[in-house]
Amino acid sequence: MPATMRPCFPKHRLHLPRVLTALAALTMFCFGFAASVRAQPAPRALRFGVNPWGSEKEMRAMFKPLMAYLEQRLGVPFEIVIPTNYDDLLARVAAGELDLISFNSVTFLQARRKGLPVEYIATMERLYEGETEPRDAYTGYFIVRKDSPYRSLKDLRGKTFAFVDESSASGYKMPRAILGIRYNSSPGKFFKKFFFVGDHDEVMSAVYHKCVDGGATWDNSYTLNTAKDRFGDNFRIIEKTPPIPNDAWAAGPAVTPAMRKQIRNILLSIDSKTQTATGDRVLQPELGFPGSGWSLRSPQFYEDAASLLLYEE
Repeated sequence: MPATMRPCFPKHRLHLPRVLTALAALTMFCFGFAASVRAQPAPRALRFGVNPWGSEKEMRAMFKPLMAYLEQRLGVPFEIVIPTNYDDLLARVAAGELDLISFNSVTFLQARRKGLPVEYIATMERLYEGETEPRDAYTGYFIVRKDSPYRSLKDLRGKTFAFVDESSASGYKMPRAILGIRYNSSPGKFFKKFFFVGDHDEVMSAVYHKCVDGGATWDNSYTLNTAKDRFGDNFRIIEKTPPIPNDAWAAGPAVTPAMRKQIRNILLSIDSKTQTATGDRVLQPELGFPGSGWSLRSPQFYEDAASLLLYEE
């Protein structure tokens, strides 16, 4: 008779109490895991603050497509915060209430002087009227008529001069600082008379028509107004300011270095054709949005002009 074949594997008894205990533990783990997933909070909205220059309604409208695009790319909601003025913006930064901030060059430097916890991300580029390439800075000019005897700024001492207005960087603040630093003077002491004429075109017009001996304007206005269909080649530049940087975008302390890098890369990739998921253009100048993209500079780009931008008499 053939031998009885023994099983190759030993038999194991099923221990029912152990099985029930294991099943109970597994059930508790699954319920606990599901509960922990459900309990995960939604990511906190990142708060974007910007130097106020228009009405709150206008500014929310112009920045809404960009914030929607950042939210889409980062997977984090954004909240737009419009401070009441520049001081309020700095106060909110100091209180840690803002995560992404658009500063003008002066408020960015002020934030650094106050030791506020902001980290530079990028510089806004602008496409100025009549130009084909965007840029991230502009330059102020002291100008006179080409047929005048004036060859340098010191030649205008005791003469008449036109500024734009007291809020203009290139049309008043920087020229005033140059007078103070270089000549230990002020517009009221240096010039026989000076005038605020309202805008850059009016400065060019006042100099052209010999209403004043010299004026302060900026490079774009100079280019436009020296065209043949305007005032033509009838001016001389006798002094230039250092480059005046465009707005600095920076991150608050709650934004991690990794997130800061992500935001920077997104901003640097945006141009006039970039669209949101719904097909809206991210940058809409018709809504008043001031920029056409971003470039990568550094805080030193702003510090190079700090002595003039932050000058106080």
